[in-house]
Parts: sequence; structure tokens; C-alpha cells
Amino acid sequence: GEGGGDRSQASQCLLLRMTQDGGLPFLSALAAFRFRVLYANVCNDFLVKMETASIAGTFHPRLLRLPPIAPQYPHIVFDTRQHVTEWPPVKWREDKEGQNEGRFFEGDDRAPLLATMLRTLSGLGWRRVAARFERTVDGTRPLPFPLQFTNAHNKLPVVRPLLDGAGSDSVEHLCSVWAQHAAELFLQDGAEGPRASERASKAADQKAAVVAGRRGWRERWRGGERE
Repeated sequence: GEGGGDRSQASQCLLLRMTQDGGLPFLSALAAFRFRVLYANVCNDFLVKMETASIAGTFHPRLLRLPPIAPQYPHIVFDTRQHVTEWPPVKWREDKEGQNEGRFFEGDDRAPLLATMLRTLSGLGWRRVAARFERTVDGTRPLPFPLQFTNAHNKLPVVRPLLDGAGSDSVEHLCSVWAQHAAELFLQDGAEGPRASERASKAADQKAAVVAGRRGWRERWRGGERE
């Protein structure tokens, strides 16, 4: 009805305002964070699309073929490792596959609104991490459609350890990112002054605590699995 349309329009306006500074400092509040990290599933996430989770205008097929970034993170296929404003990477646009991918909101009545939100949020800079969960034949080759489908949305944060435990490496990656940020903060804040060495020692202790907590989480998960 007419009332529903008014509510929808008001909701869109609110979302746009939340990417700007007006009556409330939405954008500057985000900009105040020293670290901003986005985790997104490349495929098999039926609740949050890759483009939405990573604040990206397009999807690049290369993400479906990239190998893991490290053996200990078999489901993490890309990590920018620093804040970037362009995603997917600009150099990927030269690929024929990338050139065939249009913006996901093309043809949508809200395209101007979405483009503005995308441009504003992307301009802050974000570290992007891409995860890929799919059923495979030998750990590398996806099963035929539709057998490769899995609930990636829950596996990325391991919502239910017994069912989503395959995503434990993504949680470990997140813990390593936290430890890295903690160490950088201590070193940056104490780079000058007589307490620099003390801050560096605290950073090392905090990193060790994160690693210990990660190890304890893994052991509790394994214990629950056995039960």
C-alpha cells in the first residue's frame, strides 16, 4: 500500500544518511577506526552476497579459482592485508572475465542511491578478506552443481561448532588479524617516548594471549565434536 511505499522510501533515505555525516556523525565515526576489516564469502552464502559483504560494486570470477593464501587457512583465498578503496583490485579489470561483470545494481531503480553509498563507504578504505566454502572432490575441485552447495554463511564465523566446524580456519585468521592490530596499536602509540619497549612487550603478551585463546577455542570445539 501507500504506507508501505513511504516506509520503504524512508528506509532507503536512512541507509543513505548512515553513509554520510549530517545530523549524526555516521561516516566520521567509521573513519575514526584505525582498522576496518570486511570478511565475505565468495560463494554459497545465500543471506549476504559477496558484493554486499565486501562493499564492492562487482564480483570477479577469479575469486572462484584462487588458491588458499596459506596452508593453515584453506578457506581464505584472498586478503588485501591493508586498507584499499578499490575492490576487486583494479588490475583484475583488465581480465576479459572482469570486463564482463557489470555492477550488481545495474537496472535497479535504486542504482543512484546504491552507487552513492558504495562510493562513500569505499572511500574510507577497508581491508578485504575473501573466503570460499564449497564441497570438493579432493579439496580443490568443486563437486558438480548443485552438490557443491554448503551453508557458507554459518561456516565463516562457525555459528554451530558441530555443523560449521569446517570454518575454524577463518576464525583463526580473524584472531591473527586481531593480534596483528593489537601489536601495531601498541607500537604506534608508544613508538616515541621512554615507555616504547614496555608497550612492545605488552603487545607481545597480548598477541600470545590471543594465540592461547585461539588454541583453547580449538580444543573446546574438538571436545564438543567428540561428545
